[in-house]
Amino acid sequence: MRLEPPHPLVGLAVASVLALALLITRPAPSAAAAGTLQGDIPHDGTGLVVWGGGTTTELSQAAEQQGCHTTTLWTTSSGHFAVYIYGAPDVVNAPFIEQFPGTSMPPGTALVIACSGPVGPSQSAIVAISSIENEFANAAFDGINRARVENGRSTLILDTRLRSAAEKYASLVFSKGELSHSFDGQPWERAQREGFPSQYVGEVIVSRGSSEGLNVPHDAPELVTAWMNSPPHRDIIIGKDYSFVALGVGCATGIDRAGLNTVVCVAMLGTP
Repeated sequence: MRLEPPHPLVGLAVASVLALALLITRPAPSAAAAGTLQGDIPHDGTGLVVWGGGTTTELSQAAEQQGCHTTTLWTTSSGHFAVYIYGAPDVVNAPFIEQFPGTSMPPGTALVIACSGPVGPSQSAIVAISSIENEFANAAFDGINRARVENGRSTLILDTRLRSAAEKYASLVFSKGELSHSFDGQPWERAQREGFPSQYVGEVIVSRGSSEGLNVPHDAPELVTAWMNSPPHRDIIIGKDYSFVALGVGCATGIDRAGLNTVVCVAMLGTP
C-alpha cells in the first residue's frame, strides 16, 4: 500500500527542503534587470532564477514568455523561507504576502520556481471509466463518509465536478507510475478546470498493488483504512482544519510496471 502525502490547501515541507538545498548548493545567476527573469528556466520542473523585481503576476508573465507556466516559487527573506503557490487562497500564501506586501519582490531576488509542462490528453480529455473503477470509487466514497460519521462528522455530498477531476487525475497518476499531487498543477486547479467554484480543495491519494486479482469488497476498505491510519490523511478526511462539505472520488486500475494488479484512488474534498 502506498500513500502520497496529502495535499490540503498547502503541504510543501518536502518541497521547501528541496528548494532550500538548491539555494545553498547552486551558484546564483547574475543579477537581472527590473522586470526580467534570468537563470535556469525550465519548461517542466524546477529551476534556480534571479528576478529583476516586481510582483508574482509580473514574474509569471515573464516566465510564460520563456515557456514556463509557473505553479510555485520559493525564496528566502530576512532568514525566513517563503513559498508562493499560484492560484492558492490567500490563507495559504499569507506568510509570503506578509514578507512581500503586494507580492512584490525586490530586484535581485533569488528564487526557485516550479514550472508545469503542457497539459496532455489524459488531463484534458474525457477519461473512460470501467465498471470496476466505478465500483472502487463508490466504495471509497462510502468508506470516507462512514469514517467521518464514526469520528462525529457529517457526511459529504457527491460533487460531480470533484469526481471528474479525481477520475482524470487518478488516470494520470496511474500512467505516471508514481504518486504525486502536482503532475498537472495543484488540486484546486484541477477542480476549477472542471467548474468547481472554490480554491478550498483537499486531496488524498492511495494505491494498492497485488499479484492476485483486484477485489472491490476486500480492497476498497483497505484503501480507506490506509488513509485513516495516516494522521495527515485522516485530518483531511475528517476535516480537522477545514469544513469540507463536498467529495469526489476517482480510481484507476490496471497492471502496473511491476506487473501487479493495481488500483489508484484519488479523493478530492472541497467547499464551494
